[in-house]
Amino acid sequence: MVSFISLILFSGILMVMREGAQRRQSAAMSQLRIDRHQREEGLLRALLALLPARISQAMQQNYASDPQLSWSGIFVEAAGRALVAQSLLTTDSLAQMGVSGAGARSGNSADIAASSSADAASWITDLEGNAGRVTPGLPAFQGTLEAAGLLSQLPPLLAADTNGLPSNVAELDALMPVLGSAKLYQNDPALGLNHRTYGVQPYPRIRLNYTTPGAPFVAKHNWWVFRIRPPGTPGSAARHYLLSLYEVPAQQPIESSGAATIGMFTNGESWNSDRVRIEGSITAENLEVSSLNGASSLMGRQGVNLLTSQTFGSTTVGADFDDTSVRYALQAAARNAALPVAVAANQARSAFYPVGSAATFMRRSSGEPTLWDRYSRGAQRCRTVVRILEMDDYDIQLPNRVEVLFYSDTGTLVSKLELATADSVTSLVAGTWLGGSTPFEREVLPGNPAIEGSITRHALRLHLNRLRSWASSLGLAGVDASTADSLSIELDAPSLANKIRPEDDPARMCLLLRDGSDLSQFTQGLSIIAPLRVHIGGDINTAARTGETTSYPPLSLFVSELRYGTIQGEQKPVVHEGQINAMTAAADGTWHPLDLRSGDDSVHTDTMEVTLKPIRDPADLAPIHPMNWLLVIEQLTPP
Repeated sequence: MVSFISLILFSGILMVMREGAQRRQSAAMSQLRIDRHQREEGLLRALLALLPARISQAMQQNYASDPQLSWSGIFVEAAGRALVAQSLLTTDSLAQMGVSGAGARSGNSADIAASSSADAASWITDLEGNAGRVTPGLPAFQGTLEAAGLLSQLPPLLAADTNGLPSNVAELDALMPVLGSAKLYQNDPALGLNHRTYGVQPYPRIRLNYTTPGAPFVAKHNWWVFRIRPPGTPGSAARHYLLSLYEVPAQQPIESSGAATIGMFTNGESWNSDRVRIEGSITAENLEVSSLNGASSLMGRQGVNLLTSQTFGSTTVGADFDDTSVRYALQAAARNAALPVAVAANQARSAFYPVGSAATFMRRSSGEPTLWDRYSRGAQRCRTVVRILEMDDYDIQLPNRVEVLFYSDTGTLVSKLELATADSVTSLVAGTWLGGSTPFEREVLPGNPAIEGSITRHALRLHLNRLRSWASSLGLAGVDASTADSLSIELDAPSLANKIRPEDDPARMCLLLRDGSDLSQFTQGLSIIAPLRVHIGGDINTAARTGETTSYPPLSLFVSELRYGTIQGEQKPVVHEGQINAMTAAADGTWHPLDLRSGDDSVHTDTMEVTLKPIRDPADLAPIHPMNWLLVIEQLTPP
């Protein structure tokens, strides 16, 4: 009897011990899954932060072989940054806590076995299990994507185009990230250049609201698929990820690389809701907002300061919108994780980066241009470059010798000519064979004696209606009318060193645009880059495209300062429709987008009419436009 009772008790103890062991095993596995998830999340965040810099470096090196810039090198560095194989505490910190030394042991009970960041990076492979590679979204890998059962979850494939790169772009893209003209959409080229470069697609379902999630926007969607499978996990436990990099041309009504004040002029006057209308999203590094004037969403890359509560549809958002409890309450009320106000720095698996800066965008490379120069510098992509070689003197800022360079659409110099003033002639001419079709002239803009501080300005005058016909009439190799669709003005010639005034000098030479009311001949649009004050003489771009009534040729002007009107003291009503973009911070650190000045240097708010709206079609992009990168990482559903 005693033996029987003992056996029952012993069996009960065994069952309790077994259940305890099972619970401990379950807890350990749960902790292991949490640990792996946290480490994967840290690696993915590090990857998003690292990738833009490594892509730009690779393009600066023209995709030359460099282990650090390969996918393998990027994964190793991202794993190191995420501290996959390192303690979160430094050696000094551990010593201060009294837990350093040979007996110290990590408290991460579910540590993944990895002795280095290189080991951790080896867990990341392409769909065929090859470490240091990814599977790109190109036709060469369609079979691999289909075999993995993932193709139905993925975006459209891009087409590889060598464009000066090694012939096997697909293989290169599997080894290091490739962007730019090497990958294009497979649309009909007859639709226009930008229809191959960009497509209209739904904005990803993320909280980073450059525009409304699911709404159409213009972008090129580069993407790669990879999987993460730590050692000791079954194949079915591997996680598959889609890494997307959207090349997003600036398209929202207001965008700024610096801080922007929305709803107010510099003088403190509020924007008139009857005269200022905004459709779409507003994006800047930091936003200070007092009114929306119809804007549907706001995105600050570092911060958004709402001076007063703002209402977006049925959602009212206050200054405390980014407090965790408030954000959750707003999301619950809206039944949507994406709110109309977002701070990009707070997003986990998405990031937004403007490409380049005004200092580089508006100037050509001083040396042999790299792929990055041709990608990020707007001036580098201009096919007509006007270089001011000489001007009269320091006091008379009138150019008298100009060199015009013509480039192919791939950036190769194809022809050039020189224009110079003749005696007693104010037009820039290069001989009788050019006749009166030359689009360049000199003009003096007199000051207004009635206005204190008004000065006389000297200008290079550009007749926009002559540009295309002049280029096609030259008979130069590689030059036709379309060559004049993008034009850059340069003042960097050494011969100007003692004549050109400083950039902040109001008497510095300026550019005057004339005869620009009808730009319908620019069927693909017109872009002008000039690091100068630019005056618009008369109307500009008021004639619709041929056969259209409400669609106008795309026009982009990248200038240091813009004035509507030619004579100081002239009050010209400003009527602006389209977008406004600032690629540099204002002198006082904050940009006021609607400080649109007339010829008298004043902002006339009582006569201003501004309608700002987003670009919705690639055909509405001008030849030269700023670029943004939107990076997103999404987990794919296992096949």
